[in-house]
Amino acid sequence: MGICIMESLEDFAERFRADVEKKCDCPVYKKALESKFNLHKCKEYPSEVFAHISRQKTLRRFTISAWEKDAVTAGVAHLACKRVPKGKFGKPSLHWYVKESDAESYKKAVNALSKICQVRDD
Repeated sequence: MGICIMESLEDFAERFRADVEKKCDCPVYKKALESKFNLHKCKEYPSEVFAHISRQKTLRRFTISAWEKDAVTAGVAHLACKRVPKGKFGKPSLHWYVKESDAESYKKAVNALSKICQVRDD
């Protein structure tokens, strides 16, 4: 049994960004921020973030989070893995977990975030 090396956060964020962009058919940009990446729709205003991507090495998974209100508007809140009542800035957020080498959880997250991207007015 060999050692499985987990994909880097930067590589995962770029692959995820490209797949969301392709699925929602609108530009999606990514910006590195400390130990995570933010996804946003407007190149001129990277503060208008619709998703955060981080990595949990010990659990061998990536976490994608978005505001709950955006997920409800997009009709994808029920697809989330976890609800966090006081997420970033005290607003409720939803999390999607993508386990290493799990195509199904990846596809579920891409589908949900592409719909969230489409409903954002950024």
